Amino acid sequence: MLKRLFRRQQPPVTIHAIKYRMVTESFDPKVIDELLSMLENRLKRDGDELFQQWFRNLNFSLPEEYQDESVAKEFYQHHSKWIENEIKMLEEEVLLSWKEQSEDLKGLEDEARKAQLVIRHRLTDIYLDL
Repeated sequence: MLKRLFRRQQPPVTIHAIKYRMVTESFDPKVIDELLSMLENRLKRDGDELFQQWFRNLNFSLPEEYQDESVAKEFYQHHSKWIENEIKMLEEEVLLSWKEQSEDLKGLEDEARKAQLVIRHRLTDIYLDL
């Protein structure tokens, strides 16, 4: 019963709100477009209720769409400047190197590992800000 009450009190996570947070956090416009496209596809596929639940439960998890190393590496190659800037900021925020922050991603090429680290961390930050 309490879970249901708590769930109802949480405001819905909207694509518009996510985009607003990305813009205010100075995400690169091309990164915004790519991530929003992925989120919109998920929303269309799963429907609003499952999307809400999925986004709330990301909690430093990587969306399935970027779990494939080649996809993450391609994301890095398209957005390397933004990712490298985000890596620097994450290291300052957390006071750990990006390698320490991504220990669970060992075995991947550095480009894919960095992309996955930034995506999961920044999407979680957006949710926490909402």
